[in-house]
Amino acid sequence: WLAGLVGGYFVFGENNNVNNQIILYLFSRILVGFAASVVKSGTVIKEAPQSTFAMFAAIVWGCVMALFEADKSVLQSSLAKP
Repeated sequence: WLAGLVGGYFVFGENNNVNNQIILYLFSRILVGFAASVVKSGTVIKEAPQSTFAMFAAIVWGCVMALFEADKSVLQSSLAKP
């Protein structure tokens, strides 16, 4: 864990396009892993409903559209084009 912190800081600490994409990808994978771990442990629910991914997709794209309407300058350029 500590090696990841140190390595992440020194190897991926510069905010450039490549590091940004790698870190965002890892962040999304970590969130999915944490969610799967919670479900697997039975802490929240025993089994995810069939529509879980569809609901997740709807929330993500709803957030994109809300940001697009509110302040599209905070979105990646590919998401901010009308």
